[in-house]
Amino acid sequence: MSNQRKGIFEFGQSRVDVQEGTLRVAGNLVALTPKVFELLVLLVEHPGRLLEKEWIIKTLWPDTFVEEANLSVNISTLRKALGAFGEDHYIETVPKRGYRFTATVTQIEPERGAASQAEAPLPQEQAMPGTPVAAKTRRMAVIALALAAIGVIGWLVGVSRSRKVQRLSEVRSIAVLPFRPLGATADQDFLGAGMADALIGRLSMIHGITVRPSAAVQKYYGKAVDPVAAGRDLRVDVVLDGSVQRSAKMIRVSVQLLRVHDGSPLWAERFDDYFTNIFEVQDSISEKVAVALSMRLTENEHRMMVKRQTASTEAYQLYVKGRYLALKRSADGMPDAAVPLYEQAIAKDPDYALAYAELASAYLELATMRGQSDAIQRARSAALKALTLSDDLEEAHLAQGAVLMRADWDWIGANREFDRALAIEPNSAQAHWWKSILMMALGQTEQALAEMQLAHSLDPTSQTIQDDLGWAFYCNRRWAEAIQESKVAVAAAPNSFAAHHQLGKSYLHAGQYEKAKVEFETTMRLHPLRRGFADLGQLYAKTGNQLKARTILVELERAETRNPTYESAFMRAVLAASLGDKDSAFRALDTACAQKLSRAIWMRVDPDLDPLRSDPRFDPLLRRVRLLP
Repeated sequence: MSNQRKGIFEFGQSRVDVQEGTLRVAGNLVALTPKVFELLVLLVEHPGRLLEKEWIIKTLWPDTFVEEANLSVNISTLRKALGAFGEDHYIETVPKRGYRFTATVTQIEPERGAASQAEAPLPQEQAMPGTPVAAKTRRMAVIALALAAIGVIGWLVGVSRSRKVQRLSEVRSIAVLPFRPLGATADQDFLGAGMADALIGRLSMIHGITVRPSAAVQKYYGKAVDPVAAGRDLRVDVVLDGSVQRSAKMIRVSVQLLRVHDGSPLWAERFDDYFTNIFEVQDSISEKVAVALSMRLTENEHRMMVKRQTASTEAYQLYVKGRYLALKRSADGMPDAAVPLYEQAIAKDPDYALAYAELASAYLELATMRGQSDAIQRARSAALKALTLSDDLEEAHLAQGAVLMRADWDWIGANREFDRALAIEPNSAQAHWWKSILMMALGQTEQALAEMQLAHSLDPTSQTIQDDLGWAFYCNRRWAEAIQESKVAVAAAPNSFAAHHQLGKSYLHAGQYEKAKVEFETTMRLHPLRRGFADLGQLYAKTGNQLKARTILVELERAETRNPTYESAFMRAVLAASLGDKDSAFRALDTACAQKLSRAIWMRVDPDLDPLRSDPRFDPLLRRVRLLP
């Protein structure tokens, strides 16, 4: 910027130092985002003059096509910043035309130290490339971006006496909502969900902020929602909302960053590009969000944030469809429908580590929930391939850790993988959840509870984590707290069989049998698994109805013969133990220990097995599952 434009502009109680990139009002520093500061300088350089919207947009965004809404957002942000000190009335809106800065502005010339009224000409035609105004604007942009790069950019640090203003330094959490699809093609839903999923992954690389995972926002897929209301529901400080539209080879993405507590905009922009450049668009959005939030990225954080998992847009689209179906978890969509899509994505790009990681998780779920034994080896192979391709991918380490824990009982290896995932992303609720599950299996009940509580604090909207928080209290024999957390889970998801099941088990061990019966009957109605039926048998055994309990035990044995599952033998063991039939219970446990993926890995802590713990046959079973040396 030339010496003539290195000056200090004063109006009202405010002082704008262009060279330093600062605004002070009544002595208080009010640091602004780069674009808002450029807008302020533009206004104070032309006081009393009507600045047309089109000219302002071309001046502030000389190389980018943006909507008029972007300018409106920045004007609103500037007004809010000045409004904390009563200075917002200086910006006048001229309907359908532009804006006028009405304050008397004094410019202090650095080289002379004299004051003079700023009298720059109205720049309607001077904004053409090569003119002084265009050159000045470019220099302003360079200075503003440089200031952002060295961490000078902050947010409103003064606090109005009449209004409490949240500082950006206090922003600790963000949610990225599924982008609204604009268009009639079937791919638009997948594309909107995929855009959000990709940005969640990128922003999760920043350790200074907690990002709600994709599973937390999947309930908004295909729905028109108020982004601020969704942000409150997700319990975050800021929310990223957007829309996406694809037309032939082009893609248009509109995005805005909103503060949740008052709905005020922090940043907005529109991107038009070729679809083949979708990864560059995602990079740009994530980087600009970081700047808007004044996040100081380390070199490694920036490298991880812009790291590409694939260069193939075809592979990316297939992966996005798989993730979309996986997160919806519909009865006919996951995991069966996701698996072929991940495999097709890998066929398009054999080095797509993220697709391998998600494929491993899908196969493990097939093996666990559907009893497909061949899926275990497929899960192992996919997880190992993901790690081979990308050792710094959190999802790969979580998939490998889950396989080692559930399928191989390799506790040391699983712990190593979960710790590696946490080293990559310390704020990963999913990683802390897996760590808790592992520690519970190892009998470290208090530490497991602490990990589950941490996972819940990082993602308080996760139904799985809320369900398992009740389970963690249950395994610690803290019945009252287990009941309380399970009630929260049921209230959040009345149709969750897992929530009702855990609430019923907690009631059962707390001696509240009638309430337990209601929950078990609800569990049986909600899910085809035989878990609720076995639990009802356990209830009958505890309340003295031996005949009904034994009738259910016989039915379970017949059902297991027809269609064994990974839970069948363990459920029989629990019911037999409740009936006092220890011989039958140990025979069933012996079968459960022979089955990989069974619930036997929680034998050390499961309250249902307390009647068997003093028997000399119990510890050898723990050694068989490698839970004792």
